[in-house]
Amino acid sequence: MKKIAAYYISIAIAVFLIALGLYEDDTVVTMYAAIALVLYAVLLYCSRDRLVDPRAPLLSAVVMMVMSFVLLYVLNFTGDIYSSYVVDADGNLEGVFSTDKKIYAHIEGVATWCISYPLAYVATMGIAVLFGSRLNRFLIGGFLVFNSEAFTSLMLVAISLFNKDQLGETFFFVDELAYLFTGLVLSLVAAVVIVRYMKGKKFVLSREYLEVSE
Repeated sequence: MKKIAAYYISIAIAVFLIALGLYEDDTVVTMYAAIALVLYAVLLYCSRDRLVDPRAPLLSAVVMMVMSFVLLYVLNFTGDIYSSYVVDADGNLEGVFSTDKKIYAHIEGVATWCISYPLAYVATMGIAVLFGSRLNRFLIGGFLVFNSEAFTSLMLVAISLFNKDQLGETFFFVDELAYLFTGLVLSLVAAVVIVRYMKGKKFVLSREYLEVSE
């Protein structure tokens, strides 16, 4: 009963973050929390016959909550997004993005990756549980990269659908691409580390636990 409570806590965190994201009009937090809610609910449903290890979902929920607060209340860019202005061929004034804004966007990318990557593991865990998959080291690395980028892409699509006022030239070309690029680089690095660590070992993602044996 104590272990199953971890799923209810994870789901409660996801529901809370959805409400907070809607209140703050932040599609990033809302979308990630919605993805998490679906994943946690699927694993809870799979636990009706035999408990699926709740540690990874609970850890991802806690990380998501912490990084969501960082995105909402800590990472607030207040500087000038343009360092200079130029006149284009048509005589229109066009801003040149400042270095500070670009750095800030990549920092936000790291924060979103810290949410998406644990969710990527939970999604891989769900796939293994639902379909009885056994993933070798290359497959687990590939799944984590794909899932992490897929969730970030879904979040960006949600912004384009539900929060169009965030989709100015500034947001799309700086923040969105920084999210994708940063997440891809960090996911690839993490995947390489995992693949190398699993070298010569058997890897099974089961209903109960992550088993790595020599």
